[in-house]
Amino acid sequence: TTGYRKFGSFILSHNDFKYDRISDINDMLVLKKHAYKLTNLQILELFRILEELDDQGYYNHWMMNFPKRSSIPSHFHIHLFKFDRK
Repeated sequence: TTGYRKFGSFILSHNDFKYDRISDINDMLVLKKHAYKLTNLQILELFRILEELDDQGYYNHWMMNFPKRSSIPSHFHIHLFKFDRK
């Protein structure tokens, strides 16, 4: 798996509560600061990171829950997946 990687405002980390039933790999891109709302600069950075990760080809899907359905509704995070099940 990807391990642990730091970006400007975000951290790429393993997900302790994995979606193992549906994916081979499930990591998370988490905002370093404990907050849900992103600034305009953080939004630009987020999409730059997602584009970089897409170019690397390690993940093939990402998912973001609505705050009311999130396990940590006050801390912004995106789930990153790789689906390769045969």
